[in-house]
Amino acid sequence: MNAAIEKQLVEILEKLKEIELALSEFYSTCAIFFNDLDVFFDILSNEEQKHAQLISELIDTVHNGKLEGVPGRFKLPTLEVYLKGIRASVEKVKQGKISTSRQALIMARDYEQSLVEKNFFEAIQSTSKEYGSVKLLLSLETKDHYQRILDRIGSLS
Repeated sequence: MNAAIEKQLVEILEKLKEIELALSEFYSTCAIFFNDLDVFFDILSNEEQKHAQLISELIDTVHNGKLEGVPGRFKLPTLEVYLKGIRASVEKVKQGKISTSRQALIMARDYEQSLVEKNFFEAIQSTSKEYGSVKLLLSLETKDHYQRILDRIGSLS
């Protein structure tokens, strides 16, 4: 793989990792501010940390020349806008602008739904089995997060 493509793949994967870490921070912040759902949010936070670790492993695989691919349909600016939105939400929780656990859950639902609907994990196109496995796992777990959040919102109604 040429150096320019490798650089692009790593940049995209790094941004996806940042998104997972930002979601983890959002959930851990919600766990602190919304005691009624602290365990629920902590679990989601930990799962997002695991997602970030999986992406880190993919980055290592690219650096080691074992993952061939090309940038997909998402460009870095698109991913950056999404990331900024999550970070802004973390600040809103800290500032008390999101004042109920229901509001926090609705934001969480929207973030997870965006990941599912937009297929952010299609940011790279690769025939690598390792990338395919990680992409599938992240997709399934994101759908699971979305459903668990929906169920939790339903239980508050």
